[in-house]
This record gives sequence, structure tokens and C-alpha cells, in this order.
Amino acid sequence: MTNTGVTSLVNAKGEVVKTLPMFTADTMQTEVEILNGETFYVRFGDWFAWAMTIISLAVALFAWKRSFRKVG
Repeated sequence: MTNTGVTSLVNAKGEVVKTLPMFTADTMQTEVEILNGETFYVRFGDWFAWAMTIISLAVALFAWKRSFRKVG
């Protein structure tokens, strides 16, 4: 139950499985499927996020240096 009126169950794939009408005082009982196997994050942890951060910074630095060469 929520104060905003939205009560839903969203599965591991991001699909809305079940929802209650907005602003209705009610309870929702449902069964939840357990995700089997490892997710990408469980397997690799923060490495992917850190790699994307470093790549983004490298691209930004390259573009910044390149813009100085054109101006100066």
C-alpha cells in the first residue's frame, strides 16, 4: 500500500504483472517469481559502470583537447 495511490508488481523483466486501481484502499496478494541464474551485475559488479565512466571521461578529454587545438 502506498500513499500516492499506485500499487503494482513489476517482474525482473520490467513488466507490470499486477496492479491495483489508483487511490483505492485495498491489498494485493500475488506470487513472485524468483529470478534464476546470475545477473550481469552479480557477475561483473561495478566494473562495467567504472569502465563506462573512464571511457566517457577519456572521450570528453579528447574532445576538450581537440577543441583547444582548433582555437589556438
